[in-house]
Parts: sequence; structure tokens; C-alpha cells
Amino acid sequence: MLSYLGKTPELGEGVFIAPGSFVIGDVQIGNNSSVFYNSVVRGDVNSITIGAGTNIQDNCTLHVTDEASLTI
Repeated sequence: MLSYLGKTPELGEGVFIAPGSFVIGDVQIGNNSSVFYNSVVRGDVNSITIGAGTNIQDNCTLHVTDEASLTI
């Protein structure tokens, strides 16, 4: 987990972040969700919201643009 431009990821209860994964910046992950091995969740220029009970599988890259946030 890394802060970026003063924004730090917020994790709900029971969230699993696998070794080798990066969660960066303006990211919110809901309760009982997981981000598996070698994934990147990069909320550097806009926000990423991952809802409760969501599973981001191995080697995924989630990124945003200035114009578009991401909600899963």
C-alpha cells in the first residue's frame, strides 16, 4: 500500500492484499474483498472503488484517467 499525492488507500475489514500486489493512492476497498498476487490497483489520477466481497484475481491492473474513475 502506497500513498500518492496525499491520498492513502482505505481498506475495509477482512481485506486481503496478496504479497507482490500494489494498492496506490485514491483507492477504497470494501469489507471482505481481496487483491491477489502481482495485481496493481493504481488510483493516481482519479479514484478506484472496489465493493465489498469483490475478488481481484492474479496479475490484474486497474487504472483510471483524469476523466474517468473506476467502480467495481
